[in-house]
Amino acid sequence: MNKRRLFSGHVFLPRSHYPAFMICAALFCLGVVAGTFLSTGFCSDGGAEEYMSRYLPSLVAVEDPGSAGIFWMIAKYHIAAFLLGFSVLGVVLIPALSFFRGFSLAFTLSVLTRLYSLNGALMGCILFAGVSALSVPLLFVVAAGSFFTSLELGRVWFSLPFDPFHDARISILRFLAVILILFLLALGERAVLNSGLLDFPIFS
Repeated sequence: MNKRRLFSGHVFLPRSHYPAFMICAALFCLGVVAGTFLSTGFCSDGGAEEYMSRYLPSLVAVEDPGSAGIFWMIAKYHIAAFLLGFSVLGVVLIPALSFFRGFSLAFTLSVLTRLYSLNGALMGCILFAGVSALSVPLLFVVAAGSFFTSLELGRVWFSLPFDPFHDARISILRFLAVILILFLLALGERAVLNSGLLDFPIFS
């Protein structure tokens, strides 16, 4: 493998992974729609205020959650997707994970905005939207590679022909590169949390 191919997009996201990438992205979008829709009923029932009054103050009240804690909050979906690639069930569970990620993200942002209006939207952007703008596409990259690995395991399980060009070592290196990016992202998020930007009147 020469340097040109090593640093090309075909290694970070091979063409064989495009269908899985699109499947995971589509299910993430469906999760976003479902989370946004269901948040309306959740807010109408009155449970949202009690939930957010417990969840958000405990999140922002921590002076220094530590880089490791923030990293886990950001990277847990990526780690789960990577590990699911080593099971034949990953073919089903990895797209489901993408759906759940979209649902949870949209649900939280929608509830924040509905309850606290502009302050809630700003809080959501600082806590979730900015980080997700980078972490979600990286989740699709990891999920696509793991989906392909899981599919290959299924082919071996059922004694079917498998792709001889699929290199597990490249998948592992790709995952480690994503983890490094997410750790740097966690450091940036920690700096934001410690900067005082989250001192909103709704939590005073």
